[in-house]
Amino acid sequence: MERRALITGITGQDGSYLAEFLLASGYEVHGIVRRSSTEASERIDHIADQLVLHQADLLDQLSLVRVLEETRPTEIYNLAAQSFVATSWEQPLLTGEVTALGVTRMLEAIRLVDPSIRFYQASSSEMFGRVQEEPQTERTAFWPRSPYGVAKTYGHWITVNYRESFNLFACSGILFNHESPRRGKEFVTRKVTDAAARIKLGKQKTLKLGNLEALRDWGFAGDYVKAMWLMLQQDEPQDYVVGTGIKHSVRDLVLLAFDRVGLDPTEYIEIDPALLRPAEVSTLCGDSSKARAQLGWTPSVNFEQMIAMMVDADLERFAGPYLAEHLLDAGDHVVGTSRSGAWTKATPQRVRDNVSLLQWDIGDPAQPSPQVIEQIRAAAPDWIFHLAALSVPRECGRDTPTEQATAVNIDGTARVLDLAAKLGGNTRVLFISSSHVYAPLTEKSPPLSEDAPLAPRSAYGKTKLEAESLVTAAGSKGLDTITIRAFQHTGPRQSTQMMLPEWADQFASSSTDPIKAYNCDTWIDLTDVRDVVRAYRLLAERGTPGETYNVGSGTCRRTGDILKILQDMAGPNREIEELKPGVHYDPVANIDRLVRTTGWQPDFSLEQTVADTWAYFKGSHPHKGGHVKITIVGTGYVGLVTGTCFAETGNDVICVDIDANKVAMLSRGEIPIYEPGLGEMVERNTQLGRLRFTTDLATACNDADLLYLAVGTPSADDGTADLSNLWAVVEQAAPHIGPKAIVVIKSTVPVGTNAGAASRFKELTGREVDVASNPEFLKEGAAIDDCMKPDRVVVGCRRAEVGEKLRELYAPFLRTEKPFLVMSPESAEMTKYVANAMLATKISFINEMANLCELMAADIDDVRRGIGHDARIGFSFLFPGVGYGGSCFPKDVRALRSMATALGVDPRMLTAVEEVNDNQKCIVTQKLKKHFKDDLAGKTIAVWGLAFKPRTDDIREAPALTLIDQMLAAGARLQVHDPEAAANVKAIYGDKLSYGENPYDALPGADALAVMTEWKEYVHVDLARVAHLMNTPVVFDGRNVYSRARMHEAGFTYYGIGRSPVLPA
Repeated sequence: MERRALITGITGQDGSYLAEFLLASGYEVHGIVRRSSTEASERIDHIADQLVLHQADLLDQLSLVRVLEETRPTEIYNLAAQSFVATSWEQPLLTGEVTALGVTRMLEAIRLVDPSIRFYQASSSEMFGRVQEEPQTERTAFWPRSPYGVAKTYGHWITVNYRESFNLFACSGILFNHESPRRGKEFVTRKVTDAAARIKLGKQKTLKLGNLEALRDWGFAGDYVKAMWLMLQQDEPQDYVVGTGIKHSVRDLVLLAFDRVGLDPTEYIEIDPALLRPAEVSTLCGDSSKARAQLGWTPSVNFEQMIAMMVDADLERFAGPYLAEHLLDAGDHVVGTSRSGAWTKATPQRVRDNVSLLQWDIGDPAQPSPQVIEQIRAAAPDWIFHLAALSVPRECGRDTPTEQATAVNIDGTARVLDLAAKLGGNTRVLFISSSHVYAPLTEKSPPLSEDAPLAPRSAYGKTKLEAESLVTAAGSKGLDTITIRAFQHTGPRQSTQMMLPEWADQFASSSTDPIKAYNCDTWIDLTDVRDVVRAYRLLAERGTPGETYNVGSGTCRRTGDILKILQDMAGPNREIEELKPGVHYDPVANIDRLVRTTGWQPDFSLEQTVADTWAYFKGSHPHKGGHVKITIVGTGYVGLVTGTCFAETGNDVICVDIDANKVAMLSRGEIPIYEPGLGEMVERNTQLGRLRFTTDLATACNDADLLYLAVGTPSADDGTADLSNLWAVVEQAAPHIGPKAIVVIKSTVPVGTNAGAASRFKELTGREVDVASNPEFLKEGAAIDDCMKPDRVVVGCRRAEVGEKLRELYAPFLRTEKPFLVMSPESAEMTKYVANAMLATKISFINEMANLCELMAADIDDVRRGIGHDARIGFSFLFPGVGYGGSCFPKDVRALRSMATALGVDPRMLTAVEEVNDNQKCIVTQKLKKHFKDDLAGKTIAVWGLAFKPRTDDIREAPALTLIDQMLAAGARLQVHDPEAAANVKAIYGDKLSYGENPYDALPGADALAVMTEWKEYVHVDLARVAHLMNTPVVFDGRNVYSRARMHEAGFTYYGIGRSPVLPA
């Protein structure tokens, strides 16, 4: 039976954790939100696309009935309440209506719509109030001491009443205090941890509290939602107390939180009588013996761990986001730009919510766009902080700057200065330069002043020095500029390509390998980034125009000593392997000018910076299931991603490929494909020794615990899968695999291949060899997340022990309790084909419906929304376009058809799917021919998008190639662009096509533009510029990137997919 859950209060702390848990358990999850709460959704934004939200209210009986009739849930979790105790005295009537009578309304709706629905009521330890016994159990009498406690008591008893009166499966969970980083700041735990972090960061001076001696039983909310679910899985409905059984005072909470940030709380706590309750609850402590015994529930996070987690989360916010936070704290309005126009994963939600982020790649001479310029002009900035730069040697060069470094660090600075000049007014530009501009040192020297000799040796330093000269020249022409030479700074969110985060990341992995540390005898000036950004703003306010300032700690520390501080915190027994030994000296900042001008002094000690960085990586690093030696055969897309992700969790991975050039490239940390995030991960794990590449299959097999086969299985001429690569590896590997090694087939293979491989291994080795099937479900462009955060892991094997070993391997990827599915090898092999065939079917279906809509004056986008909101259908893969391509869908649909045909089955649906897709790849050609009345000879067609989908350079069976072939055959000239795939297309077509460096380069003289891939670079283009460059403004939108209204306003003739065209009047 399909499991469907409905959660009230889904946007709250408990609701968000419960939604995550239920999604991971395979539920379809619906949530009720009040109209006033639809924007307060930050706790569930990360899973919003997996949820179905409905507007309803516990104050409105009819709205509840309507939602239950629409969703037909199997389980309801009533978490919504006016849940802040202090507010309940100020709003007792509303508290009663929502927290008490709201329960009755929901129970009555269940009774009217479907009495078989299982119901969970979130009751509270506040019902015990003036406690009658210690600890409190399910039998302890209630004595509530607040309107909230009274309302919860009513909700509890009405739940019991409906259970007894109407035989409903209704449970009441009497949960004691449960907290997390998602807790609202009005609650005392979060109030304390947030204040500790803010005081530490200089954002708050004091913390006002009431009764420090109140005792509570505090647990972690993420643990408690599992107890909620377990209650509804029992045979009989009952009520349960859920708590840790351990009491702590508010004073204990304060001491722990402030100790986490290295502060003495007595210097900051103020007792405010106004915060004392009218009727105090002195102590609460739950006895959850019944829940432990009957539900098997136990908490996994203790009080100390939880408070550390909360403080760390409140501290967690590199220089750009930190600076943005600091500016926001000062009340500044902040506008930011980035190359992609998208936030990074580490950017705090507060910055995302309060900073306007614009897309501007300063290394691109065609940017910023006129729209961005206007948006910046409208913001009328007082200060421009220019932080953008390339600094990593791989991008910047070591001795000589790369073209990219010159474009970004030098030319980009010129563009920023030019923009500031155009803004006029009193805009001040603060250019963030670097200590790398100073001459290298051969011995310790006194701190360097801003007037010290400048003679950079590194490519990065050379570009920064040249950029400084541009800033100075702009200042001489009247622009208000300040140059800031930032010395080395670090913090929790810095890239693991940098020293301290790299070490912390190694310690956080559960590998037992020695920590690899470079240049431990280097002397550096290292400052906490939180102090650095504070200096930036002070200089914005108080700095002298045209002046240069050093920002650093002014002290010198040996890197090996910094590593020792981290080692003492993270792993005293972990060995250190020092690489590239030798004494080096980096400049130390003389900060007298900075101090005289601003009064700045660093707040964070080096020890505290190390501690905070360690806490960040310790909390975010995936926990490994066990150190495993893995050999991956095949470094194509699947093999390389899989092997790299296994190495990321601390395993010892060797990837084997017969292409020696490819192996050499990968060993240098370079990857031959485009996949976001993969290059950095390969480089990091290669440097750390966890990921190696070789052509020597025999040696790679000798020690392997797991041998993964990830070789290509392309389509043969008859549509069947060509397994010659796989069988060749079986023949070559068999003599060298160990007696306990498990062979895992990752390649997509026909049903029965696993059995055939096991049989062949037995013939070759004379013994049984475990062969498992573990199909991949990676999406190009999102493969890292798909591998490390899978929807599910499917394993086909014949022995339970094999399944358990693979479960341990995948444990780091399944921390959100996504399902690990064990089945027969045949079922696993079939699962892969059926999954891809189903997705291909959805694509062909929506494309066929789009073509019908176009003939009937309907709009497929409206239709798509109309059906997508049906939970049985959903929105995924319901996007009309020019058909599917790539390495999987076409090959797998053909292979499944061949399998069916071989068994005497006529796969009519699969045949139709393929036929529809083949026709859809020609849809743009058909529209072009119709528009130009079959006369395409000599016409110039611009094509945007060559890859089969965005975020990849894969052009295998891409619809754009079909269009190119057909246009060339018709005598048209083609001007093309793709952010990543152009080189691959050029390798096929050479000079037959013209290739643009940016989208606009493909447009001059074009008679039409065809958009074939929905790269985000094409979405927000300057349409006026597009029209100006083209010979005629005609767009064939194969991905419905643009709205009809926008194209009409811009004066284009426009043809989409499944919608009426926009034609000139």
